[in-house]
Amino acid sequence: MASFLSSTNISLYTIPVGWIVGMMPHIYAVKTYEETTKKSIDRRNPRGFTEIVANDQALDSTTRARILRGEGAQTNSFENIGLFACAVVAANMAGVDAFYLNALSAGYVLIRFIYNHVYIFNDNAALATARSVTYALGSACWITLYVMAGRRLNSRTLI
Repeated sequence: MASFLSSTNISLYTIPVGWIVGMMPHIYAVKTYEETTKKSIDRRNPRGFTEIVANDQALDSTTRARILRGEGAQTNSFENIGLFACAVVAANMAGVDAFYLNALSAGYVLIRFIYNHVYIFNDNAALATARSVTYALGSACWITLYVMAGRRLNSRTLI
């Protein structure tokens, strides 16, 4: 019996899941800010949130840093989701085997979840290194999908 990863292609579903994982640090940041300060964020100017947090003297330095890193993790996720999504689509269009599509796309989402956690709670130098490693591993997933798509397309006889 074929395994689930090789018999069902779930890779396209990982794109919206990846977006949700990318939003989670922002949700953490807003919730932490509002619970800690008992203030609501200005939803008319959400991009001003980081400046408000940086200047809010009601926050202790650890909480402030974690909120700001949460915003940084979200920004980084949104900078990467397009590259990931295009890699998943390219690999699907090229006919890359479902097992690799699923493993690499699900792996990317899982690694990004870990990345977000490590980024936010990055209170020492060891975690800073772990953040860089998880970033590289996640990038390796979508880069591998592009390489596999390119190799698959190059192996076809074009007329």
